This record gives sequence, structure tokens and C-alpha cells, in this order.
Amino acid sequence: MAARWKEWAGRLARPGGASCAGRALLLAGALALPVAPIFLPTPAPLPQGVEIAPEALRRLLLLALLQSLALAFLALACARFDGRGLRAGLGLRRGRLGPADVGLLILGMAALSHGLDRALALAAPEPGASLSLLNELLRAARDGGGEAVALAVLAIGIAPGVCEELLFRGALQRWLQRKLAAQGARGAAGLAVVCSAAVFGALHWDPIHAPLAFLLGLYLGAAALLSGEVWTPIACHMANNLLAVAAGLWLPSALPAAAPPAESASALAAACSFLLCIACLVWVMRRARPTNR
Repeated sequence: MAARWKEWAGRLARPGGASCAGRALLLAGALALPVAPIFLPTPAPLPQGVEIAPEALRRLLLLALLQSLALAFLALACARFDGRGLRAGLGLRRGRLGPADVGLLILGMAALSHGLDRALALAAPEPGASLSLLNELLRAARDGGGEAVALAVLAIGIAPGVCEELLFRGALQRWLQRKLAAQGARGAAGLAVVCSAAVFGALHWDPIHAPLAFLLGLYLGAAALLSGEVWTPIACHMANNLLAVAAGLWLPSALPAAAPPAESASALAAACSFLLCIACLVWVMRRARPTNR
């Protein structure tokens, strides 16, 4: 283990091994990330129905943004120390899919997310701690005005989609696929998708949210596998998050209060959403073969 750490340190320090900007980024991240949460303490959980104060909202959103940046920093560090470079290690290259195929995958991601939301409404009336907190954050951001809305869009809508995909579909899934293939494992690509999705789901610690995140992670892993790069899962994840943020910010105030849909309507909506998701995925699979790059 000590030899491995020395090898990584040598890669970082040797001339030409990394640019000055890259070394400065890694050093700044290593120093800043552990101490930053001290200055952004998480407020204590609030009882249901109690509004989130503006300062508490700002701290929560900044903490969420910081956590996403930490994942991106970890992805960059893993790709750098793995010796393959950022483009190869994270999949930051041009993929095999055209705009229409990427659009279909984004549509499929939105359909899967909506179907899971309808299925969750049928199976568990209470959305869970993390999803409840997300709803409260969006409601408080809507009431807080333009700055709070902009911060919510950045911290919830954009940053997680970019940073989480860089780590899970960019660094982790690609590394697992290479290692499993090198060991002669059958179905290395599929195993890498499942394992990275499992870690992705475990990151969403809520027992209700985690299984949903695992299923979404499977879809995002398939999108990364089909496209051969990380930009497509980033687009899918970010579009899905932005739709959720837009719905949480504006739909409650734009639509009149209504009774919840009947169970039959929710079941039908979930089934149609799942069918649309499968149709989009199968259509793209027929046009592109998975890549091992």
C-alpha cells in the first residue's frame, strides 16, 4: 500500500505528469474540502410544517453544492492517479450517439423518474426523509426569491448531475469495467453498471430514496455504456434534476390545489412511463453497440 501511495505521489509531482493548475486544484481541494463543512454547519432537522429560515436554506444549499463538488474532486483525483488521464479515465470524449439518440435517452430518463415517482406514491404515502427535505428546500427557495431560486437550481438541478456522473459513470464504472474485463469476468460491462449503480444508490442514504437511485443508476450506466462517454449520462441526470426542480419551484404555485390521483390513475401513469422508458432505451440500443473504451 505504501508503495502504491508513493507511485501516485510520484505521478503527481514529476515534471510533465500534471500541469501546475492540476496540482494546485488537487492541493486546494484536499485542503479545503475537509474544513469547509465547519463553516457551513447543517441546521438541525425541522419539525414537519415548520418553514426553513433564509439563512438555514442558504447553508443547506451551499452544503449540497459543496458535497457535489467533493464528488467531482474525487473523480478528478481518481482519474489522475489511475494514470489514464482525465479524458480516458472519465470518458470526456466524443461519443457514438447522435443528438436524436441522446434526446431519446433523456426522454427515457424523465419517463423512468416519473414512473418511479408514481410507483412510490402507490407504495409509500410518505416520500422519505431526503425527498421530504428536498421538497421543503424547493418550497423555501420559491418563497425566498431570485437568489434562493438560482442557488437551488445550481445546487440541486445542475451540480449533482455533473459531479455525480463524473464519479459514478465516469470514474467508477469505467474503472470497474476495465478491471473486471482484465480478470476475464463474463459480462464485465453489465457487472460494472450494476456495481456502480449500487454504490450510487448507497450514497442516497434514505431507505426509500436509495432503491430509486439504484434503478436510476442502472439506466444512467446503460446510457454511459451505449454512448461510450460521460456527457450523455450527465445530460440525462441534469435534465431530470432540472425538471424536478422546475416542478418543485413553479408547479405548486401555478396549479390549484387538487385531490391526489386515484390509485388506478397512478398505476396507469407508472406503467406508461416505464413502457416509454424501455422503448427509448431499446431504440437506442438497436442503433448503437456498447463500447469498452
